[in-house]
Amino acid sequence: MLVLSRKKDETIIMRIPGHEDIKLTVVRIDNMNKVRIGVEADKDVVILRSELEANKEVPAT
Repeated sequence: MLVLSRKKDETIIMRIPGHEDIKLTVVRIDNMNKVRIGVEADKDVVILRSELEANKEVPAT
């Protein structure tokens, strides 16, 4: 696992050959150490929280 540190409004770009870039941006960090992350990706990319993936609850597209 790669672990990166980012501040508010900083972005991580995932570049996958043959696909559009996926951008993850730290939108907000609150007082309870909760982080809001914005995701920019193609519409065909399925994005799941880990608890949904663990339950295999894949939403319909």
